[in-house]
Amino acid sequence: MALQRKDRIKLSTPMGEREVQLWVGDITQLPLEDQVDMIFTSAFYGDYSPVPGTLIGSLQRNLGISVRELAKNKEADMRKMFSCWISEPLPQGLPFKRLVCFEFHCFKNLENNSTTDVLSAQLSEMFRAMMPILNNHESTVITPLLTTGNQRQSVPHVLRAMVDGACHWIKAGLPLKCLKLVLYSSNPSKLDEQHELSMKFFKRLKSAWTQQEKENAVTSKSYDVCLSYSTKDQKQANKVVEELKKQKKHLAIHSEFFTINHEKTWQDEIFEVMKNSRRILVILTPEYVEDPDCVEQFNLALCCNRLKKEEVVMPFLFELVPNIPSYMSLVQYTMCKARKENETAEALLMAACKNLIQALATLPPNEITLKRADSKAELNKTAADSLLSDSCKSYDILISYSHRNREEPSKLYNILKEKYPYLNIFFDQNELKAGNLWQQALFEAVNKSSCILAFLSEGYCKSSVCNDEFSIGLARHFAQESMLLIPIHTDRVEMLPRSLTSIPCVDVGQTPENLMLLAGKLVEMLSTNSSNKHQPPFPRIYKDKMAELRSAEFKIKFRMDRGLVESKMPPAAGVSVEGEVAFVYAQDCLKLAAILSVLLRQHAPGLVCQMFSESASQRRALLESARMVVVIVSDQLVATQPLLEEMHSVLCRQRSNSDDTVVYLIQSGHTEVNPFYLHALPFRVSLDDENLWRRLERAASNKNPRYAVDLKGMQGTYRCTAAQNLALSAAAHDIISLIGQSGAGSSLPYNIVNIAEVEDKIAGIDNSPVHVHEHIITLSSINHLSWKAGQAPPRTHPASHDAPPSPAVPLPSPPSSPPTIAKNGQVVFSALPQQSPNQEAAGLPEDVDQADDNHFKGENVGLIKKAAEEERLRQQLEMFLADGDGADSGKSTGNSSKVGGHQQSGSKACAVL
Repeated sequence: MALQRKDRIKLSTPMGEREVQLWVGDITQLPLEDQVDMIFTSAFYGDYSPVPGTLIGSLQRNLGISVRELAKNKEADMRKMFSCWISEPLPQGLPFKRLVCFEFHCFKNLENNSTTDVLSAQLSEMFRAMMPILNNHESTVITPLLTTGNQRQSVPHVLRAMVDGACHWIKAGLPLKCLKLVLYSSNPSKLDEQHELSMKFFKRLKSAWTQQEKENAVTSKSYDVCLSYSTKDQKQANKVVEELKKQKKHLAIHSEFFTINHEKTWQDEIFEVMKNSRRILVILTPEYVEDPDCVEQFNLALCCNRLKKEEVVMPFLFELVPNIPSYMSLVQYTMCKARKENETAEALLMAACKNLIQALATLPPNEITLKRADSKAELNKTAADSLLSDSCKSYDILISYSHRNREEPSKLYNILKEKYPYLNIFFDQNELKAGNLWQQALFEAVNKSSCILAFLSEGYCKSSVCNDEFSIGLARHFAQESMLLIPIHTDRVEMLPRSLTSIPCVDVGQTPENLMLLAGKLVEMLSTNSSNKHQPPFPRIYKDKMAELRSAEFKIKFRMDRGLVESKMPPAAGVSVEGEVAFVYAQDCLKLAAILSVLLRQHAPGLVCQMFSESASQRRALLESARMVVVIVSDQLVATQPLLEEMHSVLCRQRSNSDDTVVYLIQSGHTEVNPFYLHALPFRVSLDDENLWRRLERAASNKNPRYAVDLKGMQGTYRCTAAQNLALSAAAHDIISLIGQSGAGSSLPYNIVNIAEVEDKIAGIDNSPVHVHEHIITLSSINHLSWKAGQAPPRTHPASHDAPPSPAVPLPSPPSSPPTIAKNGQVVFSALPQQSPNQEAAGLPEDVDQADDNHFKGENVGLIKKAAEEERLRQQLEMFLADGDGADSGKSTGNSSKVGGHQQSGSKACAVL
């Protein structure tokens, strides 16, 4: 064998078991099936000669990897602070994805310290560099004992420094799954004396760390329920324990108050109790949120969620919390405060405890402690494993509605479940359980439903959550032939925003007979559509439409001045642009975030850019307090669950903030189709808009941009393409302009873009309300084929509000009758899991649904409308990019057509974007 593992140190961390391994052999012989994320090597400063007998020489001789060539195009040069640089991605087919080269200054006596001491400090600190590089992305690393080759440093000394440094940083939260330390040998089966001594020394280090693990461990005891609460809420905690014991006498409950040890970076004792508890019950009150120690407990509880890959945290809301952190508000709670005449706090608490006990009953009694992750398959799992219990679940029908008007949606749900029990239906009061990360669960459900029913009402129009659900459904309706979006009118609203009228609205009134008829029609349509149920969406046309809008907006907001992007709308003179800017990004966008931070500081020195934090608690606090959070969405971010959670957290923060824009979304390298809703985020800049940036780069003054980054905890040199530089420069100016408009209102009314509104903006039409009767069709006329092929009423300028309602618009009859449904249940639908009739559902928090923003204003059409009144945006773009072929100038192409309107493309039997 070319490589043999000789020993390993196992470390218990909040995110599972991690390892530091000792191997013997030739690193370049690592099998491709054992591919690691990074390989480390070391060199004299600036010297990458492939000397025989060195790893740099073996890499070139055996694998054709030239470190000298990689050094010419470093992805990140961090030598000033961390003594290392990172290569760009290596070619496919190699056992390593990236190379990290360390160039230590360890041969000088600095401030009377010995060379050995300086080397120890540098070797230990090298893991600090991994914090911004790995950035929440769990990774594997293989490395020789650095500096022990031609640099001739002591093997035992380097081994101790690397083992201790790795173990300390892994325990502190470094997302390093496995570090493979390799002693070079051409024949690992025959070890020389130096190898034997090194292995014995590794055993000594292993013994020391194993003993430390034992000393830190607390005698494990299993609990059914663990309580987390503020000292000021002891009375509520006692009531919860009393009620739980009353309903199930022998529950094992940990109800002692937790005390935080502020001298520790990780609360071992608290985490040990929580991870050995089947459910963590949080007494959620204003006092809890205001107590930093309680917030830390909540963070530990969320770690248990991620570690166990299930939602064990169950908040009981006893008092409304006005300033709840965004990431806390994302966790579905159970209401224990009476707010209606027919409610009592005692009855609500009783139902909440009953719900919790029923949740416990669904868990096998032996699955209390964590499973070990020793297997290779487990180690190779990606961090994208979903935490959502229903993340892989698809639905036949999703009922979207405002909680202010739940009567008809509830009636329809009951009809469907009674007459068609095989249907899998998402109805939030039943599907969203306490502990769910509700926003992500909701978006995923809309993303995986074959049919979405949108019950339109005044509350629906004003709810940002409902608008987001509708917009995801609308995007899929036009991008996925197998999916249906059906707006429902129940006489509860007369006027609708134009953005909700691109699809005809089915009128059912408020009579049970019409709901019965609607249920039958839905089943017919789903039966016809079942063969294409799993057809993926086609986002290309959708992305092109968004690119067209961004190109037009670029002409309005920016200009090219001497080869540089300049803003037409800089902050007014005297306006202070200050505050923290935080970044959410994956490893593949590290350099983009770094360059953007430099551009921001160049134009606004008062901004403090924070690239990363040293702990999860600091990270959550930063995302909650930063003046602006820049989210760079890439395929790697989508595949990294912790980063996806951070994105949802800041989107939730934006939802509750109508005074300022606090989230800035950038798209880069985002090609994955699913989750489709991520393509509908309101990206203000997209590096994927190649037609725009590649044309503009012809006039760019800097053809080979390079930036020196000097941030807290991070320094280095980064380069990018001219097109990337232009896009990031536009983003920097835009961010500064938004921060300078503090208090002027948010530019992001909703978290999901409504594609019909996008087309109206391009055409210069505002979103003023229109009569709902102009867009009503008869219930008897709908079926799958006519619904997808039928055209919405013409999307022209809205009629006067005083105009009489138009007659209903019937859709054409289908060419043939849809097939009937088998009576024996042999329809291709997944079965809905049976639920206890006594189960009390937590439901979507009403406070979220009722957090109505002030964006439902027809008169507020903004800057785009004003520009459209002066000249058509397409003409502007065509003139601006006159040297191109017109692909992004608004001209019709083979793949483009009008939303909900009058063009079709290809063979799709439906209106497309």
